[in-house]
Parts: sequence; structure tokens; C-alpha cells
Amino acid sequence: MPSAETAVELHRTGPLQEWFASNEFYYNPKTGLFAEDRLIPTGLTFAVGSHARFRIYYVLDSVHTGTTWVNLHVLQTQLLVSFR
Repeated sequence: MPSAETAVELHRTGPLQEWFASNEFYYNPKTGLFAEDRLIPTGLTFAVGSHARFRIYYVLDSVHTGTTWVNLHVLQTQLLVSFR
């Protein structure tokens, strides 16, 4: 699964820490076709205290059904916790 992410660290924006974008795609070697493409054109990361971060982002998930591509629009979240 090849993927790439770009993040821009933001300063003096309160709890908002970074803006990011990424893309990952899945290749099926049995069929020789790309099976899925998950594009995150924009996302934001917020600080939640000193040991946690919250991410919210939009995902355009394109799935190849064999004859056509189906697009799914997803609003996704993550809670990242550090135990250090």
C-alpha cells in the first residue's frame, strides 16, 4: 500500500497544530488493477492537553468494484494519545 502525507505545522494558532493532506492506494496483484484510493485532501490536528491530539479530516474513498469506481465521502476522526 503506497501512501504519502504532507503536513504543515502551524504556529500561534491556539490548539490547532497542523494542516495535512495524504493519499494512499491499494493495488491488487492478482487482478493487476488498483482496488482502492483513499484521498485526504484536507485535515486538521488539534492539541488536547499535553499528551493527546485530535485529528479530523475528509476522506474521498474510491473503491473499484470490477467494472466501475464507487466514491464514498467520509468525515473521519482520530484521537492520538501519548503515554510518555
